[in-house]
Amino acid sequence: MSSVDFGRWGAPAAMVGGAMWALFPFGTSLASIEEAGTSAYAASVAYYGLMAVAPLLLLMVGLAGIHAAQRGAYGRLGRVGFPVSILALGLMFAGNGVEVASLTFRGSESAVGHFAFLIGFLILLIGSALVGLAVWRTRRDAPARFGSSLLMGALPLGIFLAVVLGSLVPESDLGFWAAIAIPSGVAWVVLGRAFRDRPVEPAGQPARVS
Repeated sequence: MSSVDFGRWGAPAAMVGGAMWALFPFGTSLASIEEAGTSAYAASVAYYGLMAVAPLLLLMVGLAGIHAAQRGAYGRLGRVGFPVSILALGLMFAGNGVEVASLTFRGSESAVGHFAFLIGFLILLIGSALVGLAVWRTRRDAPARFGSSLLMGALPLGIFLAVVLGSLVPESDLGFWAAIAIPSGVAWVVLGRAFRDRPVEPAGQPARVS
């Protein structure tokens, strides 16, 4: 994928996927998967399929676009962070996909899907920090630096959200999903916008790479 292709496909995928992922937690408090066969159950499963599976696929496309635009400049950090992050997003996508399929056809959650998702998320924390640092060192524009800073700070921001929302709405999963999805989702929206407007760093502004 060239930088032109990224501007056409990768950036919008990162922006849409990031926005969906960041908004996903707010619907979880209304979702009900306790009584299989009900209309509320069917609507909840459809919601999880749309907002918990599709965004992860879009984020993989967006990440591939950033890699295509930056791979000649962002050094070892980016070259390591990209496959780690792709692997992590792939595990999260597969895990949530298995979970939704199990809810749809078996009427119950999947321990395998849940485990794959959580392992992917833990790996993503490492990959996102590497990619975020690589982009931050490569780009000089404020949006790209802000988005990359959010990626690097996803863990402490997530913990903060989990504590605050867990205290405010203790009976729901809002705090759990907010910790996982909101920091990274917002980061991808910002990065997608930055790379859409400026796919590569203009000449005359050499990047600092490892």
